[in-house]
Amino acid sequence: VSVLYCAYILRLGGGATSAVAAADHAAAATLDVEDPFFRAHRRVDEVLAGMRLIEKVKTIGDVILFGGPFDKPRVAPADLALAAAQCVEVILELQRYNAGDGSVTDGGSVRAGAHVGPVQGAVLGSSRLCFDVFGDAVNVASRVMSAASAHGAASAAVSDTFFDVLKLVSHDASGPALASRFDVNPTPVSAKGKGTLHVHIMLGAETRTI
Repeated sequence: VSVLYCAYILRLGGGATSAVAAADHAAAATLDVEDPFFRAHRRVDEVLAGMRLIEKVKTIGDVILFGGPFDKPRVAPADLALAAAQCVEVILELQRYNAGDGSVTDGGSVRAGAHVGPVQGAVLGSSRLCFDVFGDAVNVASRVMSAASAHGAASAAVSDTFFDVLKLVSHDASGPALASRFDVNPTPVSAKGKGTLHVHIMLGAETRTI
């Protein structure tokens, strides 16, 4: 069933490098669960626990895919806008976390890309069951993240479609409209398999607590 979906893919700096290196080391029997890489993933779960409309779909190393809402075949514009706002709030919180004592990685960064569009969801296989989502929205979100990384190690970007939805949210907890955190002028970028995408880059780094 197609649903409207806000897709974010986060890449959490270089933390995966230390975790993967530990796994490859012949003498390493276990991974250090206090590694910044693991702590960053725990922080993501803590933040998402307070979100009503979005959830984590899966992790692939240092990449996290999340979005929502998934519980309705059609999503009201107001709920879609709130889901988009919650996606942005997760990014802001991770940027704050990375800037504080709980740094995501040593010298690491948080990069993100977001898009809104229909997807399909399914539980795959007959053992080790796994829910996943499929659709062009996921692919576009990944391409938008790649576009963000071209503007700096700690960049976030959203598609033109996502930005239009976000503009429906008048303000966030601190007052200003969430859309004002992004460059109002879209940047055209070349995306593999997608031609030219128009993305809005997040302005500056965020250090407030939400």
